[in-house]
Amino acid sequence: MIMRFIFALFALGFLGLVAMIVIIGYRFNKMLRQTRRQMGGRHGFRYARPEEETQQQHTHTTTENGDTIIDNRSEQQANRKIFSKNEGEYVDYKEED
Repeated sequence: MIMRFIFALFALGFLGLVAMIVIIGYRFNKMLRQTRRQMGGRHGFRYARPEEETQQQHTHTTTENGDTIIDNRSEQQANRKIFSKNEGEYVDYKEED
């Protein structure tokens, strides 16, 4: 009777340990997938298509306090209108005295 109890206790402990290892492995794998997705791909970098390589330009701008801003967008993306068609870019206003 005592041997059965000890065996059952050992079996439950072993199953609990296996469950914890599986849960930790699942969480680690989930974190790894999220990190890869945030880094931009499977290996942490993105392959450029041949047509992107020729069109890709870098625009460097330096601010007043010395910071450098690098814009990797294509000319088409950089010059696109950011307002929708039903929104106006300018607002008529009346200057008050």
